[in-house]
Amino acid sequence: MVRADFADSHKQFQKVLLAGVAMCMAAYLFNPTLGIALAMMLAAGMIFGGAAKMAQSRIANP
Repeated sequence: MVRADFADSHKQFQKVLLAGVAMCMAAYLFNPTLGIALAMMLAAGMIFGGAAKMAQSRIANP
Protein backbone atom coordinates (compact mmCIF):
# COMPACT_ATOMS: atom_id res chain seq x y z
CA MET A 1 0.00 0.00 0.00
CA VAL A 2 2.70 2.45 0.97
CA ARG A 3 4.79 1.48 -2.08
CA ALA A 4 1.93 2.06 -4.54
CA ASP A 5 1.10 5.37 -2.88
CA PHE A 6 4.73 6.48 -3.19
CA ALA A 7 4.86 5.50 -6.88
CA ASP A 8 1.67 7.46 -7.57
CA SER A 9 3.01 10.48 -5.68
CA HIS A 10 6.31 10.26 -7.58
CA LYS A 11 4.53 10.21 -10.97
CA GLN A 12 2.51 13.27 -9.99
CA PHE A 13 5.68 15.04 -8.85
CA GLN A 14 7.37 14.27 -12.18
CA LYS A 15 4.42 15.73 -14.11
CA VAL A 16 4.40 18.92 -12.03
CA LEU A 17 8.18 19.28 -12.33
CA LEU A 18 8.05 18.80 -16.12
CA ALA A 19 5.30 21.43 -16.40
CA GLY A 20 7.34 23.83 -14.25
CA VAL A 21 10.47 23.35 -16.32
CA ALA A 22 8.52 23.85 -19.56
CA MET A 23 7.01 27.05 -18.15
CA CYS A 24 10.46 28.33 -17.17
CA MET A 25 11.86 27.56 -20.63
CA ALA A 26 8.98 29.36 -22.34
CA ALA A 27 9.39 32.36 -20.04
CA TYR A 28 13.15 32.36 -20.70
CA LEU A 29 12.53 32.61 -24.45
CA PHE A 30 10.14 35.51 -23.85
CA ASN A 31 12.28 37.28 -21.23
CA PRO A 32 15.54 35.75 -19.88
CA THR A 33 15.38 37.56 -16.52
CA LEU A 34 11.83 36.35 -15.91
CA GLY A 35 12.78 32.79 -16.91
CA ILE A 36 15.69 32.69 -14.48
CA ALA A 37 13.57 34.17 -11.68
CA LEU A 38 10.85 31.54 -12.24
CA ALA A 39 13.46 28.76 -12.27
CA MET A 40 14.83 30.00 -8.94
CA MET A 41 11.32 30.06 -7.46
CA LEU A 42 10.69 26.52 -8.76
CA ALA A 43 13.94 25.31 -7.14
CA ALA A 44 13.09 27.03 -3.83
CA GLY A 45 9.61 25.50 -3.89
CA MET A 46 11.09 22.04 -4.45
CA ILE A 47 13.53 22.47 -1.55
CA PHE A 48 10.96 23.81 0.93
CA GLY A 49 8.26 21.40 -0.29
CA GLY A 50 10.60 18.45 0.22
CA ALA A 51 11.59 19.68 3.68
CA ALA A 52 7.93 20.14 4.65
CA LYS A 53 7.02 16.66 3.37
CA MET A 54 9.94 15.13 5.26
CA ALA A 55 8.94 16.94 8.48
CA GLN A 56 5.33 15.83 8.01
CA SER A 57 6.35 12.17 7.59
CA ARG A 58 8.63 12.42 10.64
CA ILE A 59 5.74 13.75 12.73
CA ALA A 60 3.33 11.08 11.44
CA ASN A 61 5.86 8.22 11.90
CA PRO A 62 8.12 8.98 14.87
